[in-house]
Amino acid sequence: MAWRGVRGFDERLFIDMVDYDFDARLIISGFKIWQSNLVIMEHAIGTVLHRPILERLLLLPETGLLSDHPAFRQYYIYRNTIIFYKRYPNLKKKKLLIPRSFFATRRMLVYQDSITKLKYSWKGIIDGIRYDPKKDLEFLDTLRRIEGKNEASD
Repeated sequence: MAWRGVRGFDERLFIDMVDYDFDARLIISGFKIWQSNLVIMEHAIGTVLHRPILERLLLLPETGLLSDHPAFRQYYIYRNTIIFYKRYPNLKKKKLLIPRSFFATRRMLVYQDSITKLKYSWKGIIDGIRYDPKKDLEFLDTLRRIEGKNEASD
């Protein structure tokens, strides 16, 4: 019921933030999200790196995880994060999202093939900036459907 009600994952997001987007639509639909610490799932996060000197030079947070993903994945990480925050400004707000995103790409300098990954990250940011949820007809149709069901149940 919940899956169909919010139309499942938005596959145009492809690989990153699809779960956040799905959760946001569930919340808007009035569903509750529960977390169980008893369920364990293996999840690959790329190649984890630890380069303490570079991390300090680049002012990376000590608690941060450096996970080296392929360049195409870096594109989707940055693009989809911006799309998510543009789609759901009332659920989650992030101050200075675009400047913070560009600043965050400094971590690419720690990874292999860093220049390519930096270019893909910046392209993802630019495409995220270009995204306009008001022109995304599929997304708007899904929201109307969700909000219509909420009004009918009120």
